[in-house]
Amino acid sequence: MKNSFSGTFSVKSSFYDYSFELPNSSIVEINLASSAAMKARDQVAQLTFDQRKEILQRAVANYHIDNDELDHLVKMTGMPKKYVRKRIEFGKKVLSSLPNIVAMRYGHKFGTITREVFRNGSSILRTTGYESHRPIDGLVAAFIPPNDPAEVPFLLGHVVMYGATAIIK
Repeated sequence: MKNSFSGTFSVKSSFYDYSFELPNSSIVEINLASSAAMKARDQVAQLTFDQRKEILQRAVANYHIDNDELDHLVKMTGMPKKYVRKRIEFGKKVLSSLPNIVAMRYGHKFGTITREVFRNGSSILRTTGYESHRPIDGLVAAFIPPNDPAEVPFLLGHVVMYGATAIIK
């Protein structure tokens, strides 16, 4: 559904007589986004677990959907407003609880996602081994479906917690 003259494409709802136009990404825009993400990668990888957690807490505090956005989501998902609101609230809950989930599942030591995997000896003389999760070496590219308001917080929460950089379309 590309319009070669305007550089846009149309996205149509499967549920309503509703569509909207989005700009096509040019190779220049893609290269600029990739370059910025690669430059940010080293900085992002240096963030501690607690700094990443703080980023998600600020995201939760600033996550608001106005009535126009809510109407758009209703038309794109086909869900009643009540359920769209529930998915939006679930997305906020994902953002707020993800740091604790990651810490419980994988561990949180030394300011990183690290868990103890080996312990040998007494409490006085003990050998301990750790498994650390490193940030992704590269970029995360994501195409997010327009039919679930909780998908964006889920994806972005994981990207932030694991110290990745992402290009989202």
